[in-house]
Amino acid sequence: QYLRDDLVANFKLYRLIAQKYIEKCIKPNFSQPANYSFKPKAPASKLKIGFLSNHFSRHSVGWCSVDILYELSQITPNLYLYASERIVADDRTQQFESLGKMTFPKTHPNGLANSAEIIAQIQQDELDILVDLDSLSVPIHADILYQKPAPVCVSWLGFDAPYISSENYFLTDWHSHPADREKYYDEQLIRMPDSFVAVSGFQRYAVDTVLLRKSNRIGLDQIVYLCVSPGRKFNRELVKAQVAILKQVPNSILIHKALGDAAVFEAAYHQACEAEGVGRHRIKFLPRVATEEEHRIVYLLADVLLDSYPYNGGTHTLEALWFDLPVVTRTGEQFLSRMGYSFLQALGIETGVAWSWAEYVELGVKLGKDGDLRKAIKAQLVKSKDAASLSPLWNPKKFAGDMYAVFAKLCKI
Repeated sequence: QYLRDDLVANFKLYRLIAQKYIEKCIKPNFSQPANYSFKPKAPASKLKIGFLSNHFSRHSVGWCSVDILYELSQITPNLYLYASERIVADDRTQQFESLGKMTFPKTHPNGLANSAEIIAQIQQDELDILVDLDSLSVPIHADILYQKPAPVCVSWLGFDAPYISSENYFLTDWHSHPADREKYYDEQLIRMPDSFVAVSGFQRYAVDTVLLRKSNRIGLDQIVYLCVSPGRKFNRELVKAQVAILKQVPNSILIHKALGDAAVFEAAYHQACEAEGVGRHRIKFLPRVATEEEHRIVYLLADVLLDSYPYNGGTHTLEALWFDLPVVTRTGEQFLSRMGYSFLQALGIETGVAWSWAEYVELGVKLGKDGDLRKAIKAQLVKSKDAASLSPLWNPKKFAGDMYAVFAKLCKI
């Protein structure tokens, strides 16, 4: 139910879960929020900023944050990274470690990282700002944020706000969170001027597009739609809309490639195809691959990405846009339903935003049939990466500067 696009119901549910978690899990270990005394900050000194995550690795949070953290490290030398779980180190972990002092949990009572130990380390480092990168998705982060071990505590990325304290903040933007959203949150909303995230791009292996299509038995003249929605973002309404698009676009197919139960994916698409009179052979399921660089080759196969709803794609949608793929995204009320909209707004692209399933189908059909429109959007996406007209979505240096300015202001409140 929490994934339904119902802002009021979800707000009540999130708050209820948070209250129960505080009562049953936090208070038995921490009877009340600590009342720490923070040393006054020297006026000319650079901010000390800490980042809390269990995803300093090849994970969506890692892909979406590392470029910004690098740019922040060019503004202040005082970055601290706190791993909140055992991390299987990879090349991305090494990149994070090069940006600041990284601390790993030393003890794991009951199999989980010791939150009191992490809190003590944060206090010892005397941070100005603590940024939680995983938000609602990592429970022990709630333990840490409840104790407020830094003067300013901010949640960002990962999921929606944790609903832990009205003294804390949630970092977002004006597109994902319009002006009336404060009443649905306990945390105070901080809106970035352009988007809630920025990346400098993604790498993929180089392949020949023609050979790639031929090797996957896809005709060079076929219109290829792509869906990369994993099981937690997959639903029958989404499938029904995508099959309805195929029905109206001759010589089109849909590729589905995602983490989840393959039998469930296949059954849902085949049932929708049967109901619409669309041949099953027009749905192609591709297996998952070992690395992100190999996975991103799939964007070369496609003509249009069909985003998920009510839980939009985050990193996958950013990847598609970076590789110049037109996107159809359905936009709703809640944060999770407005990520695609936020990305397109940051890019200045209007075509692709749907406000209902009917519009989603209409836009999908239009982009499938109108090759000139697809080319125009691709050209706009290519231009968005030019240095002279660089979009804020691809400019983590600007994002980091804006973020630092926001943090500096919060430290003065």
